[in-house]
Amino acid sequence: MEIEGARSLLSGETEAGLLLPDTNVLITLAHARSLDVLLKPELPIYLTDMVEAEVMYRDDLTDSPRLRDFVLAQKS
Repeated sequence: MEIEGARSLLSGETEAGLLLPDTNVLITLAHARSLDVLLKPELPIYLTDMVEAEVMYRDDLTDSPRLRDFVLAQKS
């Protein structure tokens, strides 16, 4: 599973995926230690560039490290 910018959805790809347009879902699932729920449908996860930037560089949340680790693990 690969996390890509939302632009990938507009580039002609036809594969269905899970688009997360804001960080609320990620923050809530990270706090509940349930980010793995996003992996259950076995679909690509797409984040907007802004969501990815917020997850990667925001340090004021208790779960910031968990969020970064999740995004980085899905990119590799």
